[in-house]
Amino acid sequence: MIQAAKGADPVLTLTSEAEINADEEGGDYEITFTLENPTEDGELKAESDEWITTVVEEAKVAVSIDPNEKEEAREGKVTVTYNWAGGEPLHFDVIVKQPAKGGNYPNAFNIEVPEDQITATSAMVRSSCNYSELTWTSQIMSQEQLDTYCGGDKENMKEYFLELLEEKLADTGIPPEIALPLLLYPGDKVDEFTYSVTPETHFLTFAVAMDYEMNYTTDFYWGPEITTPENTDPEPGGLTFEIVVEPKKTSAIMSVYPSDKSAKYLATAIDESFFTSGLTDEEIMSEIISQMSFLILFMLDQGDVVGTEVTGMIPGMNYYAVAFGVDTGTYSYSSALAKEPFTTLPSEDTDAYVTGSADNYWDINDLIAYNPEYESIMHNESTPVLVAIDFEYNETATGCYYALFVGDVTQYGDQEELYTQTLLAQKTAKKGDAAPMFYQAFGQMSTLVTIAKDANDNLGEMYTHLITLTEDGKSTNYALFDEYYNATMNQSAASVASEGNSLIMVPSEFIVCDDKEREVLTYDGKLNLRLDNRKM
Repeated sequence: MIQAAKGADPVLTLTSEAEINADEEGGDYEITFTLENPTEDGELKAESDEWITTVVEEAKVAVSIDPNEKEEAREGKVTVTYNWAGGEPLHFDVIVKQPAKGGNYPNAFNIEVPEDQITATSAMVRSSCNYSELTWTSQIMSQEQLDTYCGGDKENMKEYFLELLEEKLADTGIPPEIALPLLLYPGDKVDEFTYSVTPETHFLTFAVAMDYEMNYTTDFYWGPEITTPENTDPEPGGLTFEIVVEPKKTSAIMSVYPSDKSAKYLATAIDESFFTSGLTDEEIMSEIISQMSFLILFMLDQGDVVGTEVTGMIPGMNYYAVAFGVDTGTYSYSSALAKEPFTTLPSEDTDAYVTGSADNYWDINDLIAYNPEYESIMHNESTPVLVAIDFEYNETATGCYYALFVGDVTQYGDQEELYTQTLLAQKTAKKGDAAPMFYQAFGQMSTLVTIAKDANDNLGEMYTHLITLTEDGKSTNYALFDEYYNATMNQSAASVASEGNSLIMVPSEFIVCDDKEREVLTYDGKLNLRLDNRKM
């Protein structure tokens, strides 16, 4: 124990960093300090530049920084001073740095849409970047997409695009370290891409830079807006297909025989709502190509495709097996849409049942302290928890469909919708599989949903379980985590290839479907994407 002498001088000490690196949008920050031996007549105050607002509180200074509307970076200072009658004032400085509007790369992009390259079904967009050190992407989106998902406000694109990118990567099971180098261009690349679009639709063009960890390095740059004309020549080329389908309960055996064995084409199955919603065949093909974006590279076929299984269906539902040619130079459809309707077989009664629990979860920061190699599994500092989902199968159950939804979704009155979305999430497990793992946050509520299936693919009753993770309940058995993680790693290659499951997943948002949300199913271990009018 150390006690200051009577009349000891006050001591002011900065305990946080001496520099604040703010975002261009500004925001709230804090400076912490200690004040020892304060005097009765002492006064503590904080002074700063006009674009920095400070409020002195107990043991800290709350700092609010305005957005930087200028196209140049700026630097300011917060000075905290303690004045007292018995001696010289005490003080410390904290430097505040803020990048320019548009980050440190103003006017980073150039986007052109030549008028002679705009048709009813395609539009060529030429984009380039002015900074060679950046990695970036250029995309288009319809005005309807901006209105629906961003409230018509371009300022909401940062959150929406990042959420969409994370969702797509989670859905496809392609690790970010593989997908992002495919998506992001090097700074010196000139991108000339012909998009497949729909007639009489208003589109916006944009570009943005980010690094391979999905951190934005520039603001969104908005280029020219275009409106596609009416389709006056809807007749595509002469490639035709014969499609043979054998429906099962949650899948279908599909064979496709193209008239031109050298042609590149896409074959998949889609929900009948594509057709009942009033879309034309051309609009359906354009939408499928648009939503799959660069991922369509992994999905094109050539020659006969015989006896492959289309998975991810719901028993007793109506679907269409479809096939159409794809021009790999322009990424637009090159044939008429071949379609074959079918209905999956109904599920029969079964007592198969699967329950799930989330009793084992770990703080990733603790795991890193235990083994620094686990630093690579930190996904986002806001979700620093890894939870293992353990399933328990009854004698009849051989596997299950499952989903982890954000929040308490048991409150929704339409449990049939919850049942359907769990099936559409396309996460499956078999008895004996490694426990799937999810990123979570302490205090975050989520709902685990399981639907059992038996050896004949009959679906059982739905089981739901609310999960809230507390810091008191976290596991410190790191050897047990090693076992879970190694089991997941050993199974990951097979599960990603055959089912599209990610190594470690994030919970899904539960969204009540409307007639614009449709499921696109793919076969033979390929990708599974939901089409909901969004494009990556």
